[in-house]
Amino acid sequence: MKKVLLLLVVVALCAGGYWFYNRAKTGPEASLVEIRAALEAKDMARLEKYVDFKRTSASLVEQSQNMAIDLLPQELQGAANLLRRGLKAKKQLTSSVRNQLIQSVETVSGQKVPEVADVVKLLPIGKLINPKMLPNLEFEGIDHVNRQDSISLVGLKVRPVNSSESMVVELRMLQKEDYWQVVGVENFAEVLPKLISIGKKNKEQGEGQ
Repeated sequence: MKKVLLLLVVVALCAGGYWFYNRAKTGPEASLVEIRAALEAKDMARLEKYVDFKRTSASLVEQSQNMAIDLLPQELQGAANLLRRGLKAKKQLTSSVRNQLIQSVETVSGQKVPEVADVVKLLPIGKLINPKMLPNLEFEGIDHVNRQDSISLVGLKVRPVNSSESMVVELRMLQKEDYWQVVGVENFAEVLPKLISIGKKNKEQGEGQ
């Protein structure tokens, strides 16, 4: 009986090892490795395979619009909601954000993260804040991977420069045949206010010295 139980455990471990190996080769983690390699090589063609800049930009614009409207006086929110339905303006804005994202990552390599301020200044929320106060970010590692069918939410742990406070930027990734592609930043509306707060704190500390 013990030998049978031991055999089952060994089989389970072998199967689990194969599953982990296969996932590491074809899962979201593998695409993140490809993204990092593309950044280091400044290979935009390769990067655009693993990052859908158009859909990611649309995600940022949509969340930014919601944030901007929430910050307006209540009597103006209804009119703002009508205005943001202008598809032409939204398409132009998404295109501008996409171009800025591409320009930002073209100069990125190693552990650096594209400067958030360059993108935020183009968004609706950028007109209500000072993008210059937003801190630069450093990549620290993968926090989590929540995979369900063909969609994964991947948390990247980042730390603002000159800060001890880390945060998680959650990417939405979509399975495309044998690889995964970034299509949005799931928690941008949560991360941006934190960056603004850290930026203000850094400025106050700098003025106090």
